[in-house]
This record gives sequence, C-alpha cells and structure tokens, in this order.
Amino acid sequence: MDLAKIRKKARASSKEDREDKRPPAGRRGGKQSTAKSAERARKKTASSKKENQELTLDRPKEKFKPADAAKAEPALDENPPAEEQNPLPDMAAARHLEKLLLFSLGKRKYAISITEISQIVPERTLTPIPHVPSFVKGVFSLRGKVVSVLEVAGRLGLKIPKHQVEGKIIVLDASTDLFGLRVDSIDQVMEVDVESLEPPPEAKQTQEQEMVEGVFHHQGKTVAYLNLPMLLSFDVSEAG
Repeated sequence: MDLAKIRKKARASSKEDREDKRPPAGRRGGKQSTAKSAERARKKTASSKKENQELTLDRPKEKFKPADAAKAEPALDENPPAEEQNPLPDMAAARHLEKLLLFSLGKRKYAISITEISQIVPERTLTPIPHVPSFVKGVFSLRGKVVSVLEVAGRLGLKIPKHQVEGKIIVLDASTDLFGLRVDSIDQVMEVDVESLEPPPEAKQTQEQEMVEGVFHHQGKTVAYLNLPMLLSFDVSEAG
C-alpha cells in the first residue's frame, strides 16, 4: 500500500474525531455564555423595575375616602350669609359718638360740639357795642373779621363774679357770623355718646334749663351738654 495514501487517510480520520468532540454551536464557551445570559436577564429585570417605578411616581396620589364621605363631611359654604359673617354689631357706630369740647365756668362743667369751633384764643380787650344784651361783652377783629363775644355764664343766667380770672374765647364759625364764647378755662376734647345723655336736673335759672340738652359724668363731675344753636339765638331787644 502506498505510504502517502496511508498518511492522508490517517490525517482525515484524526480530523473527524476532533470535529465529533467539539460542543454544538449553541453550547460553545459553556460558562462564559451562561454568565452573559444571566447578566442580560439581570439588566432586563432592573430596567423593567425602573420603568414600573417611574410610572408609579408619575401617577397622582389619591387620598383614601370612604364611600359615605359625602354624607359624613357636608360641604362648607364659602359665602355664608351676611348676618353670619359679622355676628357682632359695630358698637362704636351704634353709640353715636360725637367729639365735644369741655370747659369750665367756675366750678361748673359744660360741653359743646366741636363741629363749628374755629379756634381758641386768649381773652383780650373788647370794644363794647351799645344796645345789646348784657351778656354780649363786645367785639374784636380776627384776621379782618369782626367777632362778637358772649359771656357764657351771663347767657345761661349764672351769677358772674366781680373778679374773674383771665379766661379763654372759643371762636365759632357759625354761618357768615363769627361768635366768641368767653369761658373761664378749657378742659379737654373727648368723645361722648350724645344719644345716651341723662335728662338735665332742674335748675334755678330757666335760661340754663332750656339750653342744656342733657348731662353726662366725667371724672366724678356732672357735665352739661349745651345746645349751641339755642345758645347763639337771642334778640338784641333783650338789652338791659
């Protein structure tokens, strides 16, 4: 037999044996292939969890509410009736507060509304005028206007002391005329509920009784609230 043919045949037989021992195509690199498959599966699982987490976070949270919540919790009215919005009355408005100026005549206390008061000036020398009531003390000029001064004590029929202290003149801007009320001293301005004044007590002087609308109490003293229009209403024929 030819030696070359025998060697060729032997090499062919050896090649067939090696091919028979090789693992199938899908099973080559056994451990390496298995590790790669596990890694791919792990990544796929992690990706799936991440997507589910994102979907869960994006979904708005809903508060648990029982089926009968509408019955258990009645809806609140955002616009309650007007009487419920302000249950307490405005006490300041209901009291009819008015600012009054308190002044003194001797030991007596009086008050008038500050509505028509222009200013308060010190007592000064007056120019007397004839044929007027005795309580009209005279006139003086204030910024080019004539001010007629009334002695309030005399207007109320009170006894005037011979030696008076130097007082004050309350200047009133009443319509087109200027009047000055001569008083002993000025006390203060305060708010008073003029609707709740007490009736004035009986006075010996009828004039005072007619001009006092009512009285109130302040610092232990009785204060008479004067009717200013009546105080300024008089007839020059009353001259004495």
